[in-house]
Amino acid sequence: MINSNFLVELAELLDVDSDVAGRLLSDFYSAMVTDFLAVGTLSVKGLGTFTVKHIPVKKKSTASSIIYTPPVNILSFEWRVSRPDDVVRIALSYLFMTQVEARRFGRILGKVFSRAVKQRKEIYINGFGKFSLESGSYRFIPESSLELLLNREYQDLKEVVLTQHRARNGTVKTFRYVVIFSVMLLLSVFAASFYYSPQDVWFYFFKAPKVHGSVVSSETRVTQVDRLESVQDTAAMLSKHEKAADSVVLVTDGYTIVLVTFSNLATVHKEVLRLRTEGIPVFVWPGYEKKIKYYRLITGSFLNRRAAVERLKRMPEKIGGRAYIQHVIKRVVLHGEKGL
Repeated sequence: MINSNFLVELAELLDVDSDVAGRLLSDFYSAMVTDFLAVGTLSVKGLGTFTVKHIPVKKKSTASSIIYTPPVNILSFEWRVSRPDDVVRIALSYLFMTQVEARRFGRILGKVFSRAVKQRKEIYINGFGKFSLESGSYRFIPESSLELLLNREYQDLKEVVLTQHRARNGTVKTFRYVVIFSVMLLLSVFAASFYYSPQDVWFYFFKAPKVHGSVVSSETRVTQVDRLESVQDTAAMLSKHEKAADSVVLVTDGYTIVLVTFSNLATVHKEVLRLRTEGIPVFVWPGYEKKIKYYRLITGSFLNRRAAVERLKRMPEKIGGRAYIQHVIKRVVLHGEKGL
């Protein structure tokens, strides 16, 4: 929910209606999530700098055991803007504003954010987190769903406990367990590289910070399509017309559901084939980020956001739980096989 006072101030400064300002802010928040998942760092004037910090595997020894804790990615925030402001770039790339519009939007949004922070007002950024006064301290609290996305490649890794007495007669047993754990992790990386592009595998296993070639969609990733457990429910939900359609029209000011985004065309082919085999009508919506082409896999075309939300709610969690709703700025026609 967007703070009403915050929205009124933004609408007045932008000289637009509150509804228009609300849609613009909602689209900007979605773009923030998308860009942050793709790049791993984000600076917003008036707020501060958000970064992904990687904590590697931890080893803890006790009198009776050795404990290996899986790696984790955490969202770190600092109040100062330690790098160039990203608002204008996001407005240009995702909201399709002109240079003049983007700079004006960035300047006004920074002013509104700065005032809200100084007055310690609650700022809720949908899908990202919130700035709130908690226990007398005004701070940023990340969205739990975003933290899950940041650690989607580690979610099946469990803590490994090796008892000391079993390896006391020789360190070979302890070493053997460590080797098995390491080999299993490496095999999963190599196996993924055969199906996905090396670039996508590198980003999702090791979180390389500057992989602009893979603009990852908000609340999505390969794991959501790797582990489709209730695809039959989705196929039954879709109408016969949708299943048979070989094209889709995204109307101006309409909405669609983005399931996942890739930068490698070979990976796109495989995912489209797999999802369509499961009865999900997906289409490829290309885009550009700093002259680098990326591909969004979308499903459905809706005249209003409410209809898209209702469809997303009816999707199984494994499919729709990490998808997001994209506002369509300009009409576009996407074709099925021909579109690839």
